Amino acid sequence: MRLSERVTLATDESCRIEFTTAKILSEKGETVVITVKDPERLEKSTLKIPNAIGMFLTLEVM
Repeated sequence: MRLSERVTLATDESCRIEFTTAKILSEKGETVVITVKDPERLEKSTLKIPNAIGMFLTLEVM
């Protein structure tokens, strides 16, 4: 099954389960958007996951 029409949002992929799930979905053709708080981790993750789009996010609690 090819998932080329879908996009998955993986929030803070520091968890092993989220990273693995994002990688599997990406390998099936789905576009994966990765959001993390650490720019270094973001770069490493987008290099390891094909079809990945990385977004560096900072959240401010009010």
